[in-house]
Amino acid sequence: MDLFNTFVDYREHKEIRLTYVTDATILIVMREISAGVYAQKYDYQFILGMSVLMLTLGTIRALAVKYPHKT
Repeated sequence: MDLFNTFVDYREHKEIRLTYVTDATILIVMREISAGVYAQKYDYQFILGMSVLMLTLGTIRALAVKYPHKT
């Protein structure tokens, strides 16, 4: 759904909103972590790396909401 919103927004406004991209990326990372943990495929280093990525993406999303782009 977030990817669809990204494409629609780009088509209408010729720009991509950062919140849509970060939301979609966060969902993909969460899906990968949960699938890997369930299958017992990943070690703690991979999960730790993905957690740092999630923290970074969450911070970027929070800052994008707090300080919106003005056109």
